[in-house]
This record gives sequence, C-alpha cells and structure tokens, in this order.
Amino acid sequence: MYNNATVQKNDDETNGIFQKNNIQIITMIVFSLLFFRLATYIVRWYFFKSLLFKTRNYFESSKKSKENGTYFSHLKHNKKWRISNEFVSCFHAFICSIWVFGNILYYFKTYIDIENLYVHSFGLMFAMIFGYTVSDTMDLIANEWSIRIIVLLFHHILVSIASIYPIIVKKFGGIILIGFIMEFNSIFLHIRSLLNYNGCSKQHIGYKIIAILNLLTFLIFRLFPNAYLVYYFIKAIKIVIWYEICMLFIVIFGLLFTNIILLYRLLTADGFIKNSKPRFKDGFDIETDVGSNYTSVTLDEISLVSESPTKCTINENSRFLQLNDNTELLKPNITSFNKSIN
Repeated sequence: MYNNATVQKNDDETNGIFQKNNIQIITMIVFSLLFFRLATYIVRWYFFKSLLFKTRNYFESSKKSKENGTYFSHLKHNKKWRISNEFVSCFHAFICSIWVFGNILYYFKTYIDIENLYVHSFGLMFAMIFGYTVSDTMDLIANEWSIRIIVLLFHHILVSIASIYPIIVKKFGGIILIGFIMEFNSIFLHIRSLLNYNGCSKQHIGYKIIAILNLLTFLIFRLFPNAYLVYYFIKAIKIVIWYEICMLFIVIFGLLFTNIILLYRLLTADGFIKNSKPRFKDGFDIETDVGSNYTSVTLDEISLVSESPTKCTINENSRFLQLNDNTELLKPNITSFNKSIN
C-alpha cells in the first residue's frame, strides 16, 4: 500500500513537471514570436521612420514595373526592408549562438549519448528559435518574392521541423543542438549583408575582413556540423524507426543543399571564384542581379527617398540612378527626356 502511494505520488510529480515544462515552452514560442515582431517594427521605425514596406517581386518584369511607375519605389523599399530584416536576424543569431554554446559546454560533458539527449533548456531554446522562424517567415512572405525567398522559406520549414519534433518526442535534442551551431556563422553572414546593402565597397579592408571571417566560420561552424549530421544519419539508419529516418533525411540533406547554394553564392559574390553575371534576378545578391540599380545607395541616402511612387518625379529617379556606377548609360536618356519636357 505504501509502495503504491509512493509510485502514485512520483507519477503526479512527474506529470506536474511535464505540464509545467510544456506551458513554459508554449509561452516561450508566443513570447519569441511577439518579441521578434516588435523588434522588427522598432528597427524599421528607428532607421527609416516607417513600419511597412512595399513588396518587391523579382519575378515581375522590370520593364512593366517601370512603365507603371512602381519600379523605383519598390526598389527603395526592398533595400530598406532587407536592412531591417538582416539586423533583426543578426540579433537572433547572436542570442542563439550564446544559448547553443552554453548548452553544449554545460550538458555535453556529462552525457554519453549526446545526440539523443533532451533537456528542458534545449526545449526552451528550440521554442525561441521556432518563434523567430515564424516571425521571419511572415516578414519574408510579406516583403519579397524571389528565388532567394523560396530557398529561405524551404530552410525555415527545415528549421521548424528540427525545432518542434524534439520537443514533442523528447529526444534528438543533442543532434539538433549540433545543427544549430551553424547560427554562429549567421552572425558574420548578416554583418556582411548589412555592409553590402549599406554601400560598403568590397575593396574596403573592413569588408574583406568580414568576408574572410564569414567564409572561415562558414566552413567551420556550418559545413563541419552539417557533415557530422550526415555521419549521424548514416549511423541512425539501422536503429531509428523509418519515418524518423525520413524526417532526418529531409532536414539534414535539405540543410546541406541550402548550405551548398549559399556557399557558392558567397564565393562568387565576394570574388573568391569568378563566374559570369547571372541572366536573371534571383534576389541573392542585389549587386549581381540583372537590372538592379542601387548597389551604392547608403543607409542615410535611402532613408531620404520618396515613399510614394506617384510622387517619384523624373528628377528623383535621375538622382537615384546617378548614385550608381553601373548606370552611366541611362543618364543621357534621362537628361534628354527632361529637356524635352522643359
């Protein structure tokens, strides 16, 4: 009788802790979502005094958008949105990196089966990442349509699966934590993008340092962990149930696919390898996209441009184009057009 009462008491305590942990995880997801949405709007307002931006569609014909007067306005808004989005993403990567390495240092030294390890701290971190992923997905869909966005949405789906499934089954926490080591490289990746969007010359020593650090951390903290994930997948084939193997395959090799694409784009964009100029706008690197004319617009300059396409005069468009070195051929046409009007 005493033993039964003790077992019942232990079960009740376990259920209570389980319910408490689940409530904390749900709360963390909601808090993370709201926090990063709020951070997004704060950054937008601080830099550009605007909360909403016009959506840029890279699949739309540039000729058509120029004819209807939306091209230059959407171009400017897309640059503003990218700067604010990269800033928030960099902040998330910084928080995530601290949490990841803290968990690794604290838990991995005391456990043997680290890949299948799951503790509540892992769950809270995964919940935070999932909340951010939902927020960023909303931001991507609302502000841009391009091949780049499609790749990022695919990546976000993989991250969401990797974040939620360990919370549900209470395992695979360690191997997912190893995967999130990649976020450390994301810090340099976002800093590079911010410098790029703010018109920093790629010949500048500061940009070159960030580009090299980005490449080195990409190899060490992104490709090496991804290689370990592939190694774990090969080991897990014989011991993990089939539908979990399918899930692991999609997540691990999906991440490998996106990382290879990203590495190639970085190597070509920063001049580590040479390639021909792309024939279409994919949205990955603005300065290499066909028809993209705001390579050297700085943060201060872009915050002063007109918000409304109907108010964007020919003189404003001329000033906007003249900020770029690659639009010399367009200047005579604009000048002659102004003279004909006058």
